[in-house]
Amino acid sequence: MSYRITCKAKNGADKFVLVGLQKIHYVEVGKGVPVVLIPGSYNTYRIWNRMIPLLAENSRLVALDYLGEFEYTVREQSDLIAQIVRQLELGQVNLMGCAQGGAVAFDFAARYPDLASKIVSIGGHIILPDAIKDESKKSQNITGRTLRMSAIQEEAKSLKLPILYLYGTKTNKEIPLAKNMEFLQKHLPQAWIVALEGGIFETALKNPQEVAGLIQDFLKANS
Repeated sequence: MSYRITCKAKNGADKFVLVGLQKIHYVEVGKGVPVVLIPGSYNTYRIWNRMIPLLAENSRLVALDYLGEFEYTVREQSDLIAQIVRQLELGQVNLMGCAQGGAVAFDFAARYPDLASKIVSIGGHIILPDAIKDESKKSQNITGRTLRMSAIQEEAKSLKLPILYLYGTKTNKEIPLAKNMEFLQKHLPQAWIVALEGGIFETALKNPQEVAGLIQDFLKANS
């Protein structure tokens, strides 16, 4: 099967990697220690467009499109990313994920410690929203998802690598930020937890310099 780029990347080069039967699109730009950018559910690399030129000054960015079909779990996505990292011979990488991409980053680091160096989570979660837990009583699929996230939480407790957790003060209330921060403070005390005024995605879009600056400072301090 052939693939055609209909809209070229604004920053960097459009590339594909074949993993099993999947041809996965990503954008690569910059030099230095590899940073794998993981989007949230059903998003593309374009959510990072405003920060990519800033972060590429000091890092080799590999910005992925959302992986797999709609039903892909966090674990299936992190397994795919591990295959991509190995196939591209990236070595040990830094992981940056937003929303569900943050959960993927934690799962990847817990199960592939030899491939993970640092985690940056932007509005990501380890603890599921209560709404999803409530719905688990009605759906076997969501029940399975709840159980899988519980397993991820347990495995994440063993992480020793540096972590930066960014969140917005006006983030959607459905995301249990307090519970996620409590988890980090209790089990991952090495995490830097930084609050940004406003909604996290709005802040990242309107003030990419601020967010990119925090990320660069974190990566440099933990080099």
